[in-house]
Amino acid sequence: MNVKTALITGALGFCARHLTGKLHDLDDEIRVCGIDLAEQAPSGITLDDYFQVDICNPDKLEGFIKLLKPDWIFHLAGFIGDNLSHIYSVNFMGSIYLLELVRKYSPESRIVIIGSSAEYGLASPKDFPLIEDHPCHPINAYGISKHAVVLAGLNYVQSHRMKIVIARPFNIVGTGIPETLVVGAILKRIKNSLNQKDKLIIKMGNLHTERDFIDVNDVVDAYIKMVQGDFWGEIFNICSGKPYSIRRIVELIASFSGLPVEIEYDPALVRLPDIDVSFGSYAKANGAFGFKPLVDIEQALFEAWQQYMKSNS
Repeated sequence: MNVKTALITGALGFCARHLTGKLHDLDDEIRVCGIDLAEQAPSGITLDDYFQVDICNPDKLEGFIKLLKPDWIFHLAGFIGDNLSHIYSVNFMGSIYLLELVRKYSPESRIVIIGSSAEYGLASPKDFPLIEDHPCHPINAYGISKHAVVLAGLNYVQSHRMKIVIARPFNIVGTGIPETLVVGAILKRIKNSLNQKDKLIIKMGNLHTERDFIDVNDVVDAYIKMVQGDFWGEIFNICSGKPYSIRRIVELIASFSGLPVEIEYDPALVRLPDIDVSFGSYAKANGAFGFKPLVDIEQALFEAWQQYMKSNS
């Protein structure tokens, strides 16, 4: 029996939990292993093996990669927040440690690196939808750190013939979304305002900004197709191709409560610097491996709402 070993870094995160289930559904002969910071995986996560490994600890990571030699690697570990040194340490240096150790001990591993639509930065209206060849000018630390990893990954392909393919997802939504992401933050604010009974009063920052939202199930399906193909050195946008304003997202989620919503502008919640509009084209991914979003964004938001209300009741 030819058992494949799939390694997921950041295995306890939002996307990783969905990816784990998809891999098990794909084939009984895939052993799904995960690494993350927690001492043990919480119940409900169906990993075949879990290991407490910090990708920023190259000594511990070295022994793990040397022993495991995974067939597939989904590098989902990352950090988003206000701690700039931690952003660069985890997102960039942690990735470099991983790539270098795979090069040394498991050079035949197939690797999916996760970039971000934040790599693109500012763009003019004539450039939309954004394609993978559009110049990247990230404007925040997260986008810069992700673009640095993408460039490094491309260099490992060119210099060492490593099997690396790069996903560039836009705004991912779905069940289990964390409150650090915009939809998760909206869910939290709407739930906290439910005790007002007759209507919802939601405070938000920039409501006019438009983003491309994509369901997490569509995203992880794309990751699996990418690792199965021979797309080494290629970058693929994983997106819906449709822009939604933040106001529209708030209104959609609020509608699930059955209450009218009043949205108040709060300048303290404005994130600077910010991008007015960002949405992409998935034409390249569609041509390469048939990618097409299957889950309607309203359905994805509804499922996220249901799960959030249940888990936070």
